[in-house]
Amino acid sequence: MKKLKMLGGFFALVLALGLALPALANEGAASEFDCNQDPVYARDMDASVKISSRLRNMPCMDESEVIKILVQGQGVKIIAETDGWYKVKTTDGTTGWVGATLLTPGGEVTTTETKTTSTDSSSLVSRLKGYILLQVEKKGEAWYVSPENGFRYFLKDGETAFNIMREMGLGISNANLEKLKAKQSNLLDKLKGKIVLQVEKNGEAYYVNPKTGALHYLKNGWEAFKLMRDLSLGIKNADLAKIKDQTLEQYLLKKQELNQENESSDNNGLGKIVLSGSVADNKVSLKWALNGLTSQNGFKIVIADHENPVYPGDEYHYLSDANVRTDSWSGLSAGTYYFRVCEYLGGKCGVYSNNVKLTITAAAEEEESDGSIALSGSVNSEGIAALNWTLSDMASSMGFKVVVADHQNPVYPGDEYHYLSDANTRTDSWSGLSGTKYFRVCEYLGGKCGVYSNNLSLQF
Repeated sequence: MKKLKMLGGFFALVLALGLALPALANEGAASEFDCNQDPVYARDMDASVKISSRLRNMPCMDESEVIKILVQGQGVKIIAETDGWYKVKTTDGTTGWVGATLLTPGGEVTTTETKTTSTDSSSLVSRLKGYILLQVEKKGEAWYVSPENGFRYFLKDGETAFNIMREMGLGISNANLEKLKAKQSNLLDKLKGKIVLQVEKNGEAYYVNPKTGALHYLKNGWEAFKLMRDLSLGIKNADLAKIKDQTLEQYLLKKQELNQENESSDNNGLGKIVLSGSVADNKVSLKWALNGLTSQNGFKIVIADHENPVYPGDEYHYLSDANVRTDSWSGLSAGTYYFRVCEYLGGKCGVYSNNVKLTITAAAEEEESDGSIALSGSVNSEGIAALNWTLSDMASSMGFKVVVADHQNPVYPGDEYHYLSDANTRTDSWSGLSGTKYFRVCEYLGGKCGVYSNNLSLQF
């Protein structure tokens, strides 16, 4: 029997299955795969669908094909059962297999296949802004309808879903986030269906449920993708076609054009940013003031060993909060540095501040800790690696480097990495990898690593 896999709250439990009993031989001969290896028993009972689920032509995950999508609350007839799966018949006569955990036996059979009805385009878009839609007549493709512009955006996978969340997110203060959690109506009505980013912490993303007003934490790409599909609303192809689609790239391009237009009309080239800074204990503290402009997308703080550092090009910090006016840098090697702050316009900078020249007199490197880091993780069915680690007898005040390579003992600098500046972070995710990869997490000491974790080998 195949190894049990867990694919999150949305997907079925995956089990290896067997040949039909003679009494059900007309259900089809055994395939060349490991499916259909468990006995199949005849059943006759009604059931309802717990959450939107995929109806498959075989009681397998890897080798089966998706026939259609069963939407939450839909009634079906259970006609057979094997280990971990039910064979069902829908009201239109379609038969197929669905994970047993996704059905509630005893539910009433209904004729409802979707939760949307045909209506004119403008009314439909207005009603569905902020919702996640599941294309039930295809293969369950998920779409997010932006409450900002009414376009729908394809949630192809976890990485795409997370990028959409971050790019379309609105910054929110901690105080307003608490008000939102308390469901204060004046704020909730403005933000239903939107994504908010906790800019005064680490930029945590939350989806505001347009129906209930509940906040749903989007921890990472996989969690965002799974959660959005779990909260989806079934829609037919005909109704979906009434909502214009747009890619994330088109959205960002339009946003950049609007920012540039606003910059041109509002500032007339007169806006400026005035930057000042100081060094204490080899830590750089910066602050700035705006004159005649705002920066809705936040700021890029760029650094280089030459005058006029730029973004993209030189090293930077990105601060997404338009109200922030300070930044700090630590862990810099001894030397002279030039800093500038720029108005971020999405992909590039607008107005730059003056140069601030500051000198670090001694290398600001920490001594390597005596503790240890224990790393663990796994790869889900979407090919996304979820990593987590714990510290023992140590802290890492400058954050972590998560390094990866196709050989053991990856290092920084040298191999590919993620830099996580938050010292309290204990998780990370990776996607788009293939083959066998080795991961390590290290204590970051500014320009180099201190303590490394164990090697973690994962297969993609």
